[in-house]
Amino acid sequence: RDTNSQRYPHAEFASVSGHDAELFKDVFSPEFEASVTAAAEKRCKPNARDATLIGTFSDNELPWAKVWGGGFLDDYLSLPAGSAGFTQALKFLKDRYPGIATFNSLWDTKYENFESITSKEGFKPGPAFDRERAAADREAFLEIVSRRYHSVVYKAFKKADPNHLVLGTRFLTGEVPLAVARGMRGNVDVVGANCYALRSFPAKFFKDFSEAAGAPILLTEFGYSGYDSGVPMDHSGAIPRVVETQAERADKYAWYMKAALATPEIVGACWWWYLDGFAGRNIGNFGFIDWKDQLWKVLADRATWVNHGIYSTILSNPGANLGPEAPLYKVRWHSDLKLDNDPSSAPDLDIHMDKALKYEGFGFDQAGLRADAAFTQDHNNLYISIRVYDKDVKTYAKDFIEKNHPNIWEMDGVEIRLGWIQGLLYFDQDKPVLSLVPTDPMPGISTSGKILKDGYFLQAKIPKADLGPVIQDKRLRLAIGVNDGIAGERHRQLQWPASFEWIYEETYAIGDLTRTKR
Repeated sequence: RDTNSQRYPHAEFASVSGHDAELFKDVFSPEFEASVTAAAEKRCKPNARDATLIGTFSDNELPWAKVWGGGFLDDYLSLPAGSAGFTQALKFLKDRYPGIATFNSLWDTKYENFESITSKEGFKPGPAFDRERAAADREAFLEIVSRRYHSVVYKAFKKADPNHLVLGTRFLTGEVPLAVARGMRGNVDVVGANCYALRSFPAKFFKDFSEAAGAPILLTEFGYSGYDSGVPMDHSGAIPRVVETQAERADKYAWYMKAALATPEIVGACWWWYLDGFAGRNIGNFGFIDWKDQLWKVLADRATWVNHGIYSTILSNPGANLGPEAPLYKVRWHSDLKLDNDPSSAPDLDIHMDKALKYEGFGFDQAGLRADAAFTQDHNNLYISIRVYDKDVKTYAKDFIEKNHPNIWEMDGVEIRLGWIQGLLYFDQDKPVLSLVPTDPMPGISTSGKILKDGYFLQAKIPKADLGPVIQDKRLRLAIGVNDGIAGERHRQLQWPASFEWIYEETYAIGDLTRTKR
């Protein structure tokens, strides 16, 4: 019997860890297990007989990925000695290594024994550590953390509510390693994934993740906004991809749903927001309905067409046309920059960012930003040089940045991504500063630059000897962005390649750059 008056199917959130982009709980601690049990009693048990409930999410967008180096193994080894998480990490190392000498040689450390690993500064590998071995260790431990998290959640949720699905953590597509999926196996009914795709749909990622997790995928957020809506785009929350018109929103809806239907591992997709927002975190043209309760008819009509055709498409005609194709904007590949053991092979190479592959963020005209970027190299170094035209350049005290770790998207500066390395170049008064996202040791990056009357110039010099760990198949994966701190929002930025989808390899690679000889 339905004890809930809701008419439509819905899902619930338990938020056993909260939404925190910096921290992750010690999942081995008794406190974590107690918090999960309490959340299950509060959020799952009262809904056990709700016939309109699909299931319950445990959390939203937990920081599973340590994509710029480091990892949960490092974090847990930095916990206080005697804590549950530290004890588990220490046991992991003892099981994996024959002795501390072998560990020291591979991680470039000088510990007397495993018990002496922790310190006030936390665990850190030495600069000459074996990155391949460290990556393997971190991946193996991440799977253990994932299995512990998901097994505790699954057991508690099913005990409190055996009638509904456990929907996972709603992770960010492309930013979660497969080790996390392997830890999910047997501990989720469905995998929730937030996926905002504009130019490429990551079907292979979903196939691999679903296979590793042993569960189907539910796309729990997607959406598109239109410049022609007249709705402000000053949102700092979710970022639906922005297109020019409502007709293009409709085209993209059809393209996305067709791609989802063509991916057997996907069992559903949820549009981000019902109503356009004009205030607070959710401001933007997210909705099917505007602020005056008027329907965005072009989008609604296309969605109706698409949705009515879903079951016939699945059951009888998988190739059915769900409406006009949206353009895919495939990435244009250029000749590769090869950074191998012979850097003198192209000493005068001059790589300029292709303006056609530049992405301009939401409401960009308000920012008034322009920029030109180039990559050059000599025998020993790679140089990243960028000239930014900005009406009002903001500076930031380095001490404040290092202490408070503000969102780099909300500052004036230049984002640089080189493989797993990510940092922000900005100014402390008139001094250029590089702030790296927490990462493995990356010595040798030096900066120069100056503030100009109409903007600023910045350059980073990176020794080629330090780039080896981030080169894959002689290709340097790369992206660069320029941010507008006046806006205080991540949407007002220039970015190369021409997409926010840098998490997908085809839009985050040296192939997106043109090259010319001097």
